[in-house]
Amino acid sequence: MWIGVPPPVTSIVGDMGATMFRLCTVLLGLAAIGLPEARAAECHQYAVDDSFAITQSNGYHVTFQVTQDETGAFKGTALVGDQTGTVMGTIADTGKFDMLVTWENGSVGDYTGWVGADGKIVDGTGFDRSNPASRATWTNLSPLRCAD
Repeated sequence: MWIGVPPPVTSIVGDMGATMFRLCTVLLGLAAIGLPEARAAECHQYAVDDSFAITQSNGYHVTFQVTQDETGAFKGTALVGDQTGTVMGTIADTGKFDMLVTWENGSVGDYTGWVGADGKIVDGTGFDRSNPASRATWTNLSPLRCAD
């Protein structure tokens, strides 16, 4: 029992309690501002439709003509300038997007990302498998369609 003025909170709860208080304050602050959603929450399977296009941070715009099956796997062709490539890819029900493009010049583009709740690719990254230092970020120009 204290007589007079009670001691400061840190001496009652100790350093661990003060640390927990600071951690809770930070977490509540993050919850208040919100964190970006990395993948689709309401759609379980997205479709790339027959054609779609992406823009890359290195200035390239690539168009695709593909067919997609019920598992989310797709294949077709890619076109950038006068160069064409063969496309194989998947969109998992988790929202994970993976695609390989084998270009006629022999390079292989490896594209990954996540489908956001709005159907746009989040954290799209790509690199050339024959030259891994050649990297770019990318996103789709129009949202993917929910196929549920």
